[in-house]
Amino acid sequence: MSCKRLYNLRNNVRVVFTALSTLAFDCIGAFILPRRWFIRLNFYRRAKYSLDEDNKKFAKARADEWHDRADKLAEKTRAFTIDDSTQKYYKPVVDGGEEKDFNRKNSGKKITVKAHKTTGSNDIYLSDKVKLKRKQFHKFDKNVTKIYEMLGQSKSENKPAICILSPEEMGKNAVATYIPTDNVLTVNSAYFITKNLAELQKPFACPDSELSSVLHELIHWQDAEKYRQKFGKITDYNAYCDYLNKIYAPKVEKLIRSGYNISDISEYAKLEFRKNEFDEVHAEFCVKQLLQR
Repeated sequence: MSCKRLYNLRNNVRVVFTALSTLAFDCIGAFILPRRWFIRLNFYRRAKYSLDEDNKKFAKARADEWHDRADKLAEKTRAFTIDDSTQKYYKPVVDGGEEKDFNRKNSGKKITVKAHKTTGSNDIYLSDKVKLKRKQFHKFDKNVTKIYEMLGQSKSENKPAICILSPEEMGKNAVATYIPTDNVLTVNSAYFITKNLAELQKPFACPDSELSSVLHELIHWQDAEKYRQKFGKITDYNAYCDYLNKIYAPKVEKLIRSGYNISDISEYAKLEFRKNEFDEVHAEFCVKQLLQR
């Protein structure tokens, strides 16, 4: 075989190999590389291996252009990235907050709930067994602030510690519960994840409102504050309940004499009236009055 034929054969093999490698690179690179990197490397490869000098120059210029564009894009991305630790809304729900134990009874047994202080504007703690989305918590925190404003208690210095519990820790079929002896308001985390809040709060006044259950319990807190200011710390829960019934029995009777139907407040109010739990009846009445203004 002559030298000329060998030279032509070598060139043909080189052309075929380049074409096949190009096809393979294009097929594989398009799947495994981000688009901007695939285009950028494709131009670099053409600039290095192309047999045509003009094509080499063109590919080199385009490769440099894509290099600059990729660097600018990366710079913009870094500039737009939000540091979660410096943003009010984007802070984690619990960001290394103080740890606190909440003691409560669950099905007659005493349990200790481990919780951490949240990043909210109110005194809210989150059980270690509960996870909330920041958006959910942010909305709840704003609702608590709104309720304090509705009750005229925004500047109160003895607001309750609010602890969000898992349904298992809650231990009862309730959305929220206020414990006057501890000045603690517990909230069932089911409140945040239910797809039908009105169904969850069905027996209570204004069941479709996000405020109603917490408002009901903070009305109880308001009663407890009045008691503490007059008599001091609440140590005997039963005696405290008896005191409230004496206060609210005549108020409920007045509502009935004025033609108010207790059954129109809520199913829960009707049941509590039959049990002579007049503070519960009046709290439901207040919820309805405040939310239907």
